[in-house]
Amino acid sequence: MDTHPIHYCDSCGDTDDTLMAVRRLYVTTLPPADDTIRAGDADGAGPLVTPGDTEVWCEVCRIHYPHELMGEQV
Repeated sequence: MDTHPIHYCDSCGDTDDTLMAVRRLYVTTLPPADDTIRAGDADGAGPLVTPGDTEVWCEVCRIHYPHELMGEQV
């Protein structure tokens, strides 16, 4: 009997061998409030990048969606 818990991708629901902890990044081009940080040029021009919560994602979701790795494989 397998005693390992089944893990699911928080983005698509797939069960996969390549699940990893990530932090979703929300990228927008809307004008930010004065206290937000913009990625891109030294003068702050560029898309607004807002970090989200830590989630567990499969390889396919990591390929398609902006994120940063938060740890090792789950």
